[in-house]
Amino acid sequence: SKSLDSLGIDGIIATGGDSSFERIATLLLHCEGNIQIPFVGVPKTIDNDIPETIYSIGYQSAVSTAAHAIANARDTAESHRRIIVVECMGREAGFLTLHAGLAGGADTILLPEFPVDNDELLHH
Repeated sequence: SKSLDSLGIDGIIATGGDSSFERIATLLLHCEGNIQIPFVGVPKTIDNDIPETIYSIGYQSAVSTAAHAIANARDTAESHRRIIVVECMGREAGFLTLHAGLAGGADTILLPEFPVDNDELLHH
């Protein structure tokens, strides 16, 4: 808190994803309640994995971009009678994959939150 005061910092606006917010939480915990400046967190991640947040900055444009890529890959796969696998970002969160897959017309969507039955997948 004293260091922030000496630097003339009178507020914190943090942007980012879950790891950014974890670091800010660690900072605030380290200050043990002695920090007396306003704090605002702005969710900005294509993973859309920040608790209590419906959408974050960057998420919708990532869904749109991925959906267009999936639709184009799907058209190519159909015309050449091929199977194409598309992987989206998201680490442990499948929000981007789910919404882009639905918007892009994916035939099957695998999400990190759910186990995959390989036999069922192969027979699909």
